[in-house]
Amino acid sequence: MLIKSQTAAERFGGVSTIIDSWLQERQQLVKIYCQLTGLHPAQPRPVWDSIQRFCQLLVDYASKGHFEVYEQLMLEGQDFKDGSDEIAGVLIPKLEQNTQHLMDFHDFVNEKCNLHELANKVVGLGEHLEARFEMEDQMIEILHNAHRDMVEG
Repeated sequence: MLIKSQTAAERFGGVSTIIDSWLQERQQLVKIYCQLTGLHPAQPRPVWDSIQRFCQLLVDYASKGHFEVYEQLMLEGQDFKDGSDEIAGVLIPKLEQNTQHLMDFHDFVNEKCNLHELANKVVGLGEHLEARFEMEDQMIEILHNAHRDMVEG
């Protein structure tokens, strides 16, 4: 009952902070991804250190998306009852499938990383990341930015 009496600003004002923090993590992830594309297997130690750091960021980013950001976006969409949460209902399963590709890359690195095969895996991962970022941006736009004036007002 108390939750229902809160204003939109009280309920969703912090979502922007969560999203901003998460998008900063995304920038860091992309930065390290770009560095990975320029690494050479002739220097295995620096390559391995960068890959491990990237994989940790990848898992952290995906986890925060699924267990914090998407959940908040869904709640916001449901609360405004404008049908925007239906879009999330379509995108979430696609994001879950995309997450499996990210975890497959993580498993490849941790189980059988062959630095010579890594270049192809990194390129494939880049395609999955690009698709993921597009879907996440859609969710942010439809479930959060569309309600920004109502939340701030």
